[in-house]
This record gives sequence, C-alpha cells and structure tokens, in this order.
Amino acid sequence: MQFLKKILVLAVVGSVVFFSACTEEEPLNETTINITSPADSSVVAANDLATLAVSFAATVELFDVTVTLTDASGNELFEPWTAAGTGATSLDWEEGPLDLAAYAGSSLTITASACDDAECLTSTSATSSFSVE
Repeated sequence: MQFLKKILVLAVVGSVVFFSACTEEEPLNETTINITSPADSSVVAANDLATLAVSFAATVELFDVTVTLTDASGNELFEPWTAAGTGATSLDWEEGPLDLAAYAGSSLTITASACDDAECLTSTSATSSFSVE
C-alpha cells in the first residue's frame, strides 16, 4: 500500500513539473508590406528621376527584409537592399532619385519581402510592376 502511495505522489509531482514547464506560445507575427512608389501598373517617364519606396510593418518584430528591382527577364538591376533582424515593428525604405532612362520601354518589378520569424520559416512579400517610357 505504501508503495502505491509513493507511485501516486510521484505521478502527481511529475505531472505538475511537466505541465508547469510548458511555455506560453509566442504571439503570431503578422507582417505587412506596402510598396508606395512607384505604384503598381504606373508609368515612370524615362526623363524623370524615380524614387522607390516601401513600408514594412509587423505586429511583433520585423525580421530580415529585402528589396529588389528586376527587369522583365528577372535580372536584378541593382544590388538587393537587405536589413537583417531589425528588431523594430516598422521600417520605411526609400531609394532615389534613380535615373531609369536606360530602361526606357521596359517593364520593371520591385519586390519586397520580410521573414515572419527569426528562422524565416514563413515570409511575406509584395510586388509592384511599372513601366519606364
């Protein structure tokens, strides 16, 4: 009988330790990306200087973010801009003024992405395509 009591006490203590060791789930991080310039489907005059602008926001934290500019064939026109583990909940990125005259008659795409977690298991991205004429 004493042996059963000891087993029962050990089971109760073990259960308490096991369940108290469980940690609270981390809050879900939702990332939003807004490409503000140039607007999707817009036309940039070849003789004008262009500004690329992107706003990033997260409910918990912004992790690795990247911005690229590509032509219709997917070739990167500039070195991608990146920021690793910013720790902030918002970030405004702007590049310009840029002379895009060499790309007159082309369709270009700006792509912005951000990891939703530190391991980058999931990510959020946005694209905006525009033409230079």
